Amino acid sequence: MAQVRRANKTNYARIIDFEGYVPSYGAHATFIAAPIFARSKFIGVLAVQLPVDEINNVMTGNRNWESDGLGKTGETYLVGQDYLMRSVSRFLVETPEEYLQTLRSLGTKEPTIARIRQYNTSILEQKVRTQGVETALTGKQGTQIIRDYRNIPVLSSYAPLKIGELDWVILSEIDLTEAYAPIKSFDRQLLVSATLLMLLVTLLAMGLAYFFVKPINQLIENARKVEAGQLNAIAPMDTNDEFGELARSFNAMVQSLRAQNSLVEEKNQENERLLLSIFPAAIAKRLKSGEKNIAESASNVAVLFSDLTGFAKLSDSLTAHETVGILNDLVSSFDEAAERYGIEKIKTIGDSYMAVCGLSVPYLDHDKRAIDFALEMLKIVRRFNHERGFELNVSVGINSGDTVAGIVGKNKFIYDVWGDTINIASALKSACPPGSILVSEDVHNHLYDLYKFEPMEATVENGKEPLKAWRLRSI
Repeated sequence: MAQVRRANKTNYARIIDFEGYVPSYGAHATFIAAPIFARSKFIGVLAVQLPVDEINNVMTGNRNWESDGLGKTGETYLVGQDYLMRSVSRFLVETPEEYLQTLRSLGTKEPTIARIRQYNTSILEQKVRTQGVETALTGKQGTQIIRDYRNIPVLSSYAPLKIGELDWVILSEIDLTEAYAPIKSFDRQLLVSATLLMLLVTLLAMGLAYFFVKPINQLIENARKVEAGQLNAIAPMDTNDEFGELARSFNAMVQSLRAQNSLVEEKNQENERLLLSIFPAAIAKRLKSGEKNIAESASNVAVLFSDLTGFAKLSDSLTAHETVGILNDLVSSFDEAAERYGIEKIKTIGDSYMAVCGLSVPYLDHDKRAIDFALEMLKIVRRFNHERGFELNVSVGINSGDTVAGIVGKNKFIYDVWGDTINIASALKSACPPGSILVSEDVHNHLYDLYKFEPMEATVENGKEPLKAWRLRSI
């Protein structure tokens, strides 16, 4: 609702995603909201709650799954970018106790199960992080065999679904056993008929050729297993004739392939760990898929710059090993805190730390997350000083706005962000007194009702014009 109030323009409407609605005793609700103006004066916000039951009726076909062609196990449902359901699960509707027992067996926490039982809905409670959802969130659609949120093989069709500013995913799935039941039945009938026919024609020939063909059939069967990826196929043939020699050569080849496959798998895992340690998960995934020129614009991104004060003086009295060890401990603590607050570290330069919020994963409260993370950085430094007897401090500058992000470099490349938003955050950091958090006018305007700020006496220069800055109080 706050973004609708701040829109300050007519002909504007926004769909607000599902979240707990206090007047409905915490039940999940979604709204369509638009600002109301009397001529040019803003007088309020019109919010219309969308009926969850109607959304569920559309997705379940008024609970007529079988008549809609989904059989006894098929369902169609919605998933948001947070991997949580936006429509009810069929299995919760038809067999709630069995559904909840399945969640327990998969390790779902009891508070989540209790909320599902209390509100009788899986919306914003059932996590669906399947291969189909992951692929659809990248903008792709398709059909494939995957494991669903119950860890059961299903035939899944998925596609991205964009409604206004909501990026959802729509999936239609049916248990693989039910989907392939007619095919398997036909296969059995065809197999029986063909076997009987072939038995009548070839019975005599098979009896005569059995001892000659058996070794070759064994090798062919094992070769097909290897072709299908079963590298544990060994030909059990211990004779001294040509067939035995061929089997030994085949087994040696399989063992060589197995060793090479293990080595390739190990290297792939090492490369994946290296990518995830350098880039955000979303960027690493795009690099693995073959993208080379990665560049994108993003709005509503909070940018945080920080500098350790007193570290240069401290490092003069320490060895290089001690200096790197202290800095590594601090940066590791910052990284752990950043992950808890949904912050992405972009880079460190010496004792400077740069991070963003809302770039790879959009957040409505990106400004608040950045400030909470900055407060946590101050606590980490103070605790560090208390434990080791140092006199370090940290200066933090925070700004939010539009940014450009991408991969730069060819042989040694990095993921970086640019834009005036970055420059202002850097300028705020440079002007910030040690032990303080300095924010821009935009951040102050977004969060002045949650935090106490005081205007900065001196203006901050960002290379273009003086900027008004606000210092967070009660640190």
